[in-house]
Amino acid sequence: MRLLSICVTCALASGVALGGPAGPPAGGGLAELSLPDAIRIALTRSPDSLSAAEDVRSAQGAELQAHAFSNPQIFVYRLAEDLSPFASPAPTQFGVTWTIPIGGKRGAGIAAASAAVAAAEGTRAAFQHQLAFNVETAFIAVLLDQSQLDFAKQDQQGLDQAVELDELRYKDGKIAYSDVLKLRIQARGADDTVRQDELAVSNDRSELARLLGQGVLAPDFRLVGTLAASPTGEALTASELYDRALANRADYKALGASEQSADSSLTRAERTPIPDLGVLVDYDQVPGSAGQIDFELSATIPLFDRNGGNIAQADAAHRKAGLAIETMRNQLRSDAEKAAATLQTSRQRLAVYDQDLLSEAKESLDISRHAYEQGRGSLLDFLDAESSYRDVERAYRSAVAGAMLAAAQVLFVAGEEPR
Repeated sequence: MRLLSICVTCALASGVALGGPAGPPAGGGLAELSLPDAIRIALTRSPDSLSAAEDVRSAQGAELQAHAFSNPQIFVYRLAEDLSPFASPAPTQFGVTWTIPIGGKRGAGIAAASAAVAAAEGTRAAFQHQLAFNVETAFIAVLLDQSQLDFAKQDQQGLDQAVELDELRYKDGKIAYSDVLKLRIQARGADDTVRQDELAVSNDRSELARLLGQGVLAPDFRLVGTLAASPTGEALTASELYDRALANRADYKALGASEQSADSSLTRAERTPIPDLGVLVDYDQVPGSAGQIDFELSATIPLFDRNGGNIAQADAAHRKAGLAIETMRNQLRSDAEKAAATLQTSRQRLAVYDQDLLSEAKESLDISRHAYEQGRGSLLDFLDAESSYRDVERAYRSAVAGAMLAAAQVLFVAGEEPR
């Protein structure tokens, strides 16, 4: 007699299955979603991602402006003794003035603006990298919860069938009523597990939909992918991961560019007291006399304002940028240690389930079921074996998802794209 449905072990594949982009159904929204499509859509539609792109455009505009020279001024005057309104308004003086920046201020401004562009681009890339990781995490969470829900429903169906069969056996006098009660309790527990898993699936699907944007996904969208462990690679040390992070992380490079920008801004502030050169060239003619050309050079004397306050502010900003880099290095070192340790632990945990626990729990369940069906074992032993198998099966699926998340975390810390 079959008391419980056979719990199907989740199939393993080489990784998350990748599918092509799915077109929207008639009702609107994507009916199917693969991980690459999810990441692409999130990067394209995210308001924060678009805002980061506007920050880059703003920095590029500032860089363009930094290259521009100040505009010359043209002036026209009428110098005459006759103020009669009937006199002709012929000009008697005209010329041009222009301020020439000297002392390297313009070059420092251009360097600061160029570094600010690099910092904005790095910040945008860092945000997109974080967003892609968040999407991948949400995608894996939906896969895990859906897998757990499918398993819980199988368990629920099997227990419901078992209760029906044991109630018939009780009516025939073959088993005690206490056995029926125990199975009913197990069945109610399975019902509660299904409800909890349904809530988890709903919440994670909502989070994934939020990351992609309103209206992108159909209400009943399906993920194109498999909850599957990645192939076990070589051992990874925290030092190796830290070096990869320093070489690849866009946010770390953005901090370096910000420090360069702050350094150039400090240089510009220090050179600001150097007076710019004012040039004037004009032609004037007084009525009744020959015309003449005037040439004039002028400069501001930094007697009272030597830009001390702005220099202090720029120096503080430069020091702060250096401290931010040091803080980032410490954070990356800590993240590398945690990610490497998590990856190793997840691999070890998954290996234990693959090699021992899952098969042993299944074998114990089959033995207990057979013994109970033949009347040689107790219902309590059978239910205990069923509970143990259920726990191991759910933990195994969690271990698979944990290994996937650990691998994704390593790539995130290293500043590399999802695979």
